[in-house]
Amino acid sequence: MPLIVDVANSNGGRLAVWQINETEQYLLDALSPTDEMVLQLKRITCEEKRLEWLASRVLLHKLTDGCADVYYNPNGKPFIPDYCGTISISHTRGFAAVVLSPDLAGVDMEYPSPRISRIASRFIHPSHENFFTTHEADLYHALIWCAKETLYKMADCPGLIFKDDMIVLPFVAETNGVFSCRLRKADVWHEYKLNYCITPLYFIAWHW
Repeated sequence: MPLIVDVANSNGGRLAVWQINETEQYLLDALSPTDEMVLQLKRITCEEKRLEWLASRVLLHKLTDGCADVYYNPNGKPFIPDYCGTISISHTRGFAAVVLSPDLAGVDMEYPSPRISRIASRFIHPSHENFFTTHEADLYHALIWCAKETLYKMADCPGLIFKDDMIVLPFVAETNGVFSCRLRKADVWHEYKLNYCITPLYFIAWHW
């Protein structure tokens, strides 16, 4: 499992991305799963999703010095009981990513595909994000989706409407960059900066 990204910020946040090319048995052997991990893994029937799940746990195990038993709060937000910080997990076709932060963590990654543009009307409000041209739509739709998924994970607040409660302010897509975003919780708008990266195999956005 090659570690292809491992970066940190000055506040102690960390982003890591692994490219998955191992078998399920190899990942299981590397993880030495606990009873809780075995229980969670049994609920996943898709082979590809099992590999992504295992890869994310192996990655957490390496980055947290052995604390990889992930639980979920009532809103579905992951946490590690013995880790003094916040975590966020994402995976997509052939990759797994985690963000660790002493404050607020969020990450989302997606593989390039027109599929996201097909549902753009569900998460992009015409009056909010109309700063890109039609021929750029697939790229911008994917980046905005990653940003809003990241915001949703950070918010830890069920019922948010992607189309109305999250805004990605105008930006020019580059290989690496920063989004300025707004998130509405309980009728109060909050502003955040999110990082993003574009590669030939995946897009990723994160906050740490």
